[in-house]
Amino acid sequence: MDDVIVIGGGPSGLYTAGLLADSGLDVKLFEKKNRIGEDILCTGIIGKEAFERFGLKEDSILSELAYMNMISPFGTSLCYDHGKVFACVVDRKKFDLNLAHKALSCGAKILTGTRVENIRNAGDYIEVTSFSKQRGETKHRAKIAVLATGIDYRLHKKIGLGYPKNFINGAQVELDVVNEEAPFIMVGNKVAPGAFAWNIPVKKNRTRLGLITEKDAAFYLKKLVSGLYPEKASALENARILSKIIAQGPVSKTFSHRVIAVGEAAAQVKTTTGGGIYYGLLCSKIAAETILRQFPADSFGLSGLSEYERSWKKSIKRELLVGYYARKTCGRLGDKEVEKLFQLAKSNGVFPLIRERGKFDWQVDLILELAKKASISSLKTLIKA
Repeated sequence: MDDVIVIGGGPSGLYTAGLLADSGLDVKLFEKKNRIGEDILCTGIIGKEAFERFGLKEDSILSELAYMNMISPFGTSLCYDHGKVFACVVDRKKFDLNLAHKALSCGAKILTGTRVENIRNAGDYIEVTSFSKQRGETKHRAKIAVLATGIDYRLHKKIGLGYPKNFINGAQVELDVVNEEAPFIMVGNKVAPGAFAWNIPVKKNRTRLGLITEKDAAFYLKKLVSGLYPEKASALENARILSKIIAQGPVSKTFSHRVIAVGEAAAQVKTTTGGGIYYGLLCSKIAAETILRQFPADSFGLSGLSEYERSWKKSIKRELLVGYYARKTCGRLGDKEVEKLFQLAKSNGVFPLIRERGKFDWQVDLILELAKKASISSLKTLIKA
């Protein structure tokens, strides 16, 4: 019997496995993809703070962000200069492989190409049934399981965990471009209804163009490519666009008897941008600390594991809720109202406030301060959130 089974080989699962294995536990991780880091839809933007806080290697960094252009529905362009690097763009495959190598070096076992088909609480242990082409169907036992399955919630229903009810749609493509691009964000109901689009350079003459929206993300992405890079539009028709749903808002129950969910499996995702790496790593650390505290007494019942949910919600629940309502509120604005906000930003001292109060992964205080400055009544309701 293993001490811990981790299901899912994304950043949250790999980081949790590494922390637990480094503390001397027998950890086995299952990843359904054949290789770690395959086919990932992610801008790869991670707050600068994350590398130091979580002890991450920096060799996956492709570029750094210190400024961002913002483009309104009517073409008004604002350039925000933070004055220093606030985030990094990473090669997600290398980023994930670094976490995998760290977990392996700590003693964790990683089984790729292995899909977990079932999970069963047997009282004194957790039983997991996996399938791979090499090993066929196999049963495994552990004292506790960690679900880091991303947006795959099949196992949640089998084990009595909550799962997200609200989602937003994302799509992204990586393009070779003639001229080196500056990073920018675009908003507007014709661009990305309910959210925003982005253009993030990853290296010279190569960029990541994507968006999140409450509607058909792939449709709006193709439309965006046609507008910005018409020479790429015909090739994109036959290209494979990565798209996915992104969880929005905290889940009601992220633990049950001998099971914990982390990362996007627990909807620990920034509700403003859809980014999940920082919050996933933060909550993975909380999960690992909780498991280690309960291990000596084998106390993996509801009372022992409830500490995990209290801790992670204390840390980020307010960020998730305020961010969610801020995005929903802004998403309901008409293009003319959004243009008013851009004009307000030009003349109302907004950028100095962002430089002073803005943190890439901690946005509540800034959101509420900006809401106070907004002249649009629907935004002022956020102050009471």
